[in-house]
Amino acid sequence: MLALLSVPAIETFFSDPSNINKANIIANTLKSAILESDLHEVNIPDFKGWVNPRSGKTRIIQGYTPYHVQMIAKDPKYYGLKEKDIIETLRREALANDAPDEEYAMRAAKKSFESIKNGSQDVSIMVESMAIEKGWVRVVSGKYGEITSAKKYSTSSKELRKILQLLDRETDITNMIDVEVGLQTHKKKSDNRVQVTPYDKLGTQDIRNLVKGRKRGDKQTDIGRTMAMFR
Repeated sequence: MLALLSVPAIETFFSDPSNINKANIIANTLKSAILESDLHEVNIPDFKGWVNPRSGKTRIIQGYTPYHVQMIAKDPKYYGLKEKDIIETLRREALANDAPDEEYAMRAAKKSFESIKNGSQDVSIMVESMAIEKGWVRVVSGKYGEITSAKKYSTSSKELRKILQLLDRETDITNMIDVEVGLQTHKKKSDNRVQVTPYDKLGTQDIRNLVKGRKRGDKQTDIGRTMAMFR
């Protein structure tokens, strides 16, 4: 608050006694609005979904469902996939997990696909791998965010900037508070195993800088700090 009062324009505003009452009214109104908002926003989950920096396509939801893999199973074509190919991936996974024979593996694959589609199975790393190999990036936006991709990005990467810009367009992440987004790579190792490797984390100011085309470590201006207090 002291930093805010030291900004010249605000300091001038408060030098006029007639403005103090106006400021109190504004502050109380904002406080009431924030408290009311908190009551309605409590326990609302972060945003999550998929973005494709090559095509600019996104599929983002706010809430727990549909799950990441469920989004793929419900609309494979959107992700450049076919249902039969997903079932084949699940069949190979069943065999790699010691299914007794081909017939059993195919039955297990079809059952797994339907379970993913209706949401009773919430995870399938092998199906997610199919989308990631097509250039899709798994994202979660918020305090415990993630960007999971086939590539390892430097913070100067234009593709990472594009991912963050798409995420900001859909979720307004640059105006969130206390954001942390973990960066990690996702590599398929076999028919039933992937390797997920975390390699970096981005904080709120890092994300704001990269979205705006600035360097990661750039500092906020006085105006930027003042505006951030009102976010």
